[in-house]
Amino acid sequence: MGTIKENVILNGILPLTDLKFKTGMPAWYRQLNKMLDWTPGEIIKWQTGELKKLIQTAYDHSRYYHELFDKIGLKPGDVKSMKDLEQIPPLTKAIIQERYDDILLDTRSAY
Repeated sequence: MGTIKENVILNGILPLTDLKFKTGMPAWYRQLNKMLDWTPGEIIKWQTGELKKLIQTAYDHSRYYHELFDKIGLKPGDVKSMKDLEQIPPLTKAIIQERYDDILLDTRSAY
């Protein structure tokens, strides 16, 4: 990050944009720069951690996914790798049309 252009973006544009739009971009930019030096194993570990958080959030805040996971007998803690996602049935257009409001996250309360 030695160029003037990069410094202007990182120290000027991104922080100003973040103030206005609450993007979180400066933090993401720093994270991505750190990740450039990660080994494949470190990347997989990070991805798996993010996947676990995503699955837990879906279970806690989406009526559709909470009901689906309970129906198929899958608890968020059971998902330990990308391979475990194969247990979750695909989301189809018909399901989205039928259960749209239940799919959306309700961040006010857990189910």
